[in-house]
Amino acid sequence: MEKLIIILVATLFIVSCSTTINQVEKYGVVEDIMVSNRKDCNYQLKVWDGNKYYTILTNDFYDIGETIFIK
Repeated sequence: MEKLIIILVATLFIVSCSTTINQVEKYGVVEDIMVSNRKDCNYQLKVWDGNKYYTILTNDFYDIGETIFIK
């Protein structure tokens, strides 16, 4: 029973590591800033990454033309 648990945990660890290898970090340029009226987010950013636009909600202030990380 103990060996089975160790094998399951090791398999879970290997699978979780292999799924993050193929992910690519995305960065984009802030194109527009809008003030949001939501409680948890103060700014809504329109960000262009070279292929498409993303709408990002954040508490941090960024300037137009600044390159930011897209999660």
